[in-house]
Amino acid sequence: MVEKEISKQGIVKYISTIAARKAARLTIKAIPLKKTEFEKAKVKKILFIQLYGIGDYLMSTPAIKAISDEFPKAKKILLCKKHSLEIAKLNPCIDTATADIKKIKKIDLAISLNDSAESSIIAFKLKPKYLIGFLKGKTVGANFEIKGFSANEKNSWVENYLLIPKAMKINAKNQKYVLDLKKIKRSDKIFSILKKNKISTFVVLNPNTREGAEAKNWGNKNYAALAEKLIERGHKVVFCGGKDEDGSKKTIELIQNKKVKEKIIDLTGKVSLDETACLFSKVRLFVGNDTGLMHISLAVGCSTIGIFGPTNSKILFPKNGIYKKAFAFQIKNGEWPCYFRGPFNVKQNQKYMDSIAPSKVFKKATELMK
Repeated sequence: MVEKEISKQGIVKYISTIAARKAARLTIKAIPLKKTEFEKAKVKKILFIQLYGIGDYLMSTPAIKAISDEFPKAKKILLCKKHSLEIAKLNPCIDTATADIKKIKKIDLAISLNDSAESSIIAFKLKPKYLIGFLKGKTVGANFEIKGFSANEKNSWVENYLLIPKAMKINAKNQKYVLDLKKIKRSDKIFSILKKNKISTFVVLNPNTREGAEAKNWGNKNYAALAEKLIERGHKVVFCGGKDEDGSKKTIELIQNKKVKEKIIDLTGKVSLDETACLFSKVRLFVGNDTGLMHISLAVGCSTIGIFGPTNSKILFPKNGIYKKAFAFQIKNGEWPCYFRGPFNVKQNQKYMDSIAPSKVFKKATELMK
C-alpha cells in the first residue's frame, strides 16, 4: 500500500490534526443522548448541517428533500462551508443557507448529515429540541426513538444520507440530486462568452483537482489527448475549474497542434459556481475527475463521465439507472488506500490513471452524446 504523504503544513501539524480529531470523537461519544418524546407539531425550524464539500452536499440533497417534504411549513436552514453556499442557494427546499453559525438561533430539529466530530459538536452546542444524524460516527443516532441504521461502504453516500429520514420513518426513495434549474440565474456573462465564440453545443472538460487531491486527477496528458480527439471530430471544447487550479493551463500547454489549442475556450477560474451551473445546463457532455464540478454536472442533468482513481465510484457516483446518461470509469488496483473522510492525502500514481486510455473515454463520450 502506498504511504500517505505528509501534508505541506508539516508532520507536526499533520499529527496534531489527527490527534485532535480522535480526541473530538471520543468527547462526542461520551455525551449522552437523553431520549425525549418526538412531537412533529413542535418542529417549526429545522437546521441541516453539511460541512463537507460541494459533492457531499449534493449527495445529501435527496435526504434534505425527504425531510423537508415531511415538514412543509417549517423553516429550513442549511449550515455549510463558504465554498458550498452558491450551489446551496439553488436548493428549492432550503429557505436560508449560511456559513455563519452565529446567525443560527433556536432550532427545533437539528440534523447532522456528516459523520464528523465538528458537525456533531455544533449540533449538540445549539441545544435543539430534537437532534438526529451521524452524531457518533456512522450509525444514525437521535435524542428520540428511531429505527437503527448504520452507513456502510456497500451503499452509495446518497443512500447512506437517506438513512436519516428512513430512521424517522419518512418515505425516502428519490436518489436524484436536488437543484432547481429555475433558480439558476440567466448569466449574461455566460451567454456573452458563448455568443462571442459562436458555440451552441459544446463539451466541458475539467482537468483540475484542488491542492492536496492531485491523486484524483486523470492526468493532463490524458485530457490533452481527449481534447484533441473531440476537437478533431468537430466538437467545441470548454475547460472549467477553480481559480487556484492549474490543470487546465498545464493541459493546454501539452497540446502541440496550434489550431486545436486555439479552439479551446478556457474558463478556469473565470466563472462563479452559479455561473458554472448555468453553463452546465447548456452543455452536451461533461468529463472530469471526482470533484464538485462533476456533481454539479449531474445535478443539472448534463450527460456526465466521471473518472475515479483512489476514490470509489460505487459510493461517490450515482448508481446505474438513476441518471440515464452518466458513466464512471474506475481504476482497479490494490495499492491505493480506500477513500477516507478528512484531508485527502494520497500519493499520486499516474501509471494507474493511464490504464484508462483517452480512446476509451472518447468512445464512451461519443455514445453519451448520441
